[in-house]
Amino acid sequence: MARPVIFLVRHGETEWNRVHRYQGWGDSPLTARGVAQAEAIGRRLCTLREAEAAEIVASPIGRARRTAEIIRGQITADGLGRAASLRFDERLREISIGAWDGLDRDGIAALAPGIFDGDGRHEWYFRTPDGETYDEFAARIAGRPFLYDKAAASSPASFLRCIIQCRLAGDMAYA
Repeated sequence: MARPVIFLVRHGETEWNRVHRYQGWGDSPLTARGVAQAEAIGRRLCTLREAEAAEIVASPIGRARRTAEIIRGQITADGLGRAASLRFDERLREISIGAWDGLDRDGIAALAPGIFDGDGRHEWYFRTPDGETYDEFAARIAGRPFLYDKAAASSPASFLRCIIQCRLAGDMAYA
C-alpha cells in the first residue's frame, strides 16, 4: 500500500506581503502575482500522479481560502474531468499575533521595544501580548490525523515551520 502524499502549499502573495505587514489572523487580498502563483501550483498539481485524488484542505483565512479555490479551479478545469474536493479547517489558521496583526516591523517595535533583539528569528511571534503562544499554536496543529490522510493542503508559512519543527523535535510521527 502506497503511503499518502501531502503537498503543503503556502498562500499566494498578498497586498500585505508586498508592504511587509504581518498578517496573523488579519487578512489581505491576493495580488495579481499571488493569483498567478496559485494558478501555477494548480497546473503543476495536475501533472502529478500523486495529486490525482487530492482533497484540498485549507485555512479559512481569506488569502489561504482564495489560493485553495484557485488551485481547485485549475485542477477541475484541466479538461480531464477531475474533481477536487475542498474543505476548510480552523486548525490551519496562521498563528494569531493579536493586536499586532496588520502591523509592520517598525509598528511592532514601537509597541514592544527590543522585541526583535536576540538570536531567534521568529521567537517574537510567540511573545505577543494578546496572541497565541507557541504551545497554543503547536497544540492546535500537532499530531492531528487530518494531516496524514490528505494529499493537498494550502497553509500559511508559520504552520509549515511548526510542522517541520514538530517533526524534527519528534513531536509528530508519520502514520
